[in-house]
Amino acid sequence: MTHPLLALGHPVVAVDESAEMLAHVRGAETVCARIDELRLDRRFPVVVLGSQLVNGPDRQSLLAAARRHLAPGGQLLVEWHPPAWFDQVSDGSGGQLGDVRIALEDVRRDGDQLSATVRYSLGDRTWKQPFTCENFSLEPALDQAGLRFDRWVADERDWFSARSPDAG
Repeated sequence: MTHPLLALGHPVVAVDESAEMLAHVRGAETVCARIDELRLDRRFPVVVLGSQLVNGPDRQSLLAAARRHLAPGGQLLVEWHPPAWFDQVSDGSGGQLGDVRIALEDVRRDGDQLSATVRYSLGDRTWKQPFTCENFSLEPALDQAGLRFDRWVADERDWFSARSPDAG
């Protein structure tokens, strides 16, 4: 996500807890840190929380970190798994991201939690990553973090915008 934003002329601070991932970033400031523990001494007009991290167990600390870094009137852009995704996902669900094929395996449900393994394929190479995510009510989670829902950013409702209540 960093390089397309840079190509559009946006300044970017890329945050990841993996120095290996950050080594692939060119042209942006990088910060190696856990997002939920991030405490930069500045605020930004836009904060992006991608990769459906908000559906994980650290949801409230991630939203709080994002809120800490929003400038007055700033906008938080969040990618999430919407409730409809939880109803529809099954073994074999997936799609294409550029040249990378994505498919889910071993989908298991336990109440609001869903665990699976995502398989990424590029040519003859394959990577797998297990994950667990949770279906949750959006408005209460945002309220708890001092944020308010602003609007859906994509028709699929897998990206939304939130703002602080004092954003005006």
